[in-house]
Amino acid sequence: MRRMLKVTALMSSTTVINIILNTIKVKVMAILIGTSGMGVFSLFQSIYNVLLSLGGIVAGGSVVKAVAETNTSKNHYQLQILQFLLIRMALLTGLLSGLIIYLFSKPIALKIFDDISFQPDIQLMSFVPVIINLSLFWQSWLNGLRQVKKIAKIRLFSSFIITISTIVLLYFFHEDAIIYIILILPVPAFIISRLKSDSLGKPKQIITRKSFIDILNVIKLGMALVIVSLIFQFGIFYARSLITEYGGLASTGIVFASWAISMSYVEIFLSALSVEYYPRLVELKNDLNATNQLINKQINLLLMVIFPVLIGLYILAPFIIPLLYSENFNQASSILRYQLIGDIFKIMSWILGYVLIVHGYIKISLLLQIQWIAVYLLFLLFGFESFGLDITGIAFLASYLLNFILVFIFLSSKIKFKFTQKNIQLISSIIVISVLLVSLHYFSIENLMVTIIQFIIALYYTIFAIKKIKQQIKTYE
Repeated sequence: MRRMLKVTALMSSTTVINIILNTIKVKVMAILIGTSGMGVFSLFQSIYNVLLSLGGIVAGGSVVKAVAETNTSKNHYQLQILQFLLIRMALLTGLLSGLIIYLFSKPIALKIFDDISFQPDIQLMSFVPVIINLSLFWQSWLNGLRQVKKIAKIRLFSSFIITISTIVLLYFFHEDAIIYIILILPVPAFIISRLKSDSLGKPKQIITRKSFIDILNVIKLGMALVIVSLIFQFGIFYARSLITEYGGLASTGIVFASWAISMSYVEIFLSALSVEYYPRLVELKNDLNATNQLINKQINLLLMVIFPVLIGLYILAPFIIPLLYSENFNQASSILRYQLIGDIFKIMSWILGYVLIVHGYIKISLLLQIQWIAVYLLFLLFGFESFGLDITGIAFLASYLLNFILVFIFLSSKIKFKFTQKNIQLISSIIVISVLLVSLHYFSIENLMVTIIQFIIALYYTIFAIKKIKQQIKTYE
């Protein structure tokens, strides 16, 4: 528990600094390129996110799992083989992705932007995948070894460099700088992660058939996770296309603003999962009792920390949006409020979702991703006329609520997972308060007394969380 708390504190503080830097960057973007420019940026970033997902073939969860398992067995030679072969696979898959982007730049420009003038910019992005893949690989390598401090430094320094570069480029080139901002995104992380990682060199022994099979298994898992991720990315692509069709690029920029805040806020709390919780799940894979205890501890810790912050952000949403962006983005505050409640279920879904990967339930992960996208898109398709842009936030909430319910039911049957009594009480109270907040917002019941009550609830949960965390540290250590 003590290490879990330390890692969460380290990664969260790093993420908070990153969010501050990102906030400065986004504020400058909002001022210099406006809602339409933000819409163009969000579409380019969607392409970049797809390339990030493709990099998961030789990075991400599959590599973290393989490195954690191999490191646990203290097999240095196998680690050397793993590193040697995966680096080469990262180069190969990066080159192939770049080639595909270059060859299909015209249809991509027409499909995403409905404007062939963006083709040269998309062709420039064909140089990015190799750097993305190598950057992701080295970060995944450190992740599997649980090198938390190194990962924190990589994220912090990379964010700082990207923020400064973005501001400089925007100041001099405005909207013309968007493509160059995208191109430099993976570079700092690649350079820093490579410097922080130890190269094990070329294996002196002959690489056996078994080693190749092990690598193929890593790639097989990586490809499965990539498919899961791509379903999400293409779903978001389509969603943004629907939003653009409904209200133009300005509407896409508004939705992107609320989405960016929601994602940044959640990243504060999810950042520790991949670097500590996930490798620990791998180590405890064969001990279901210990696995269930770890899941409950992680859920309890994150919910106690996250909920007071959620209420604070919920109350202040109408003030945060114009502060971070401009008055033109005010409609994003309503969307953000629904997303903040949805983040509760997203966090629990993610914690349970890692268990699916560790125990090999990849098909279920795939189906759950399809479920999320299907529900989200259905809400958009049939809800724009009735709810306007607010439907994007409502869809987010509904999708993650159902996602959490389904993954919980599945793990209850497969690994006999169940919540502890403390977690049942905690989750129940959070759901009751969340329903109240959403109801007040939906029926537009907002006044000074309601705001004061909300602040009192946030303060109470903050004090309650601090006391409980202190008690748990004494209990578990």
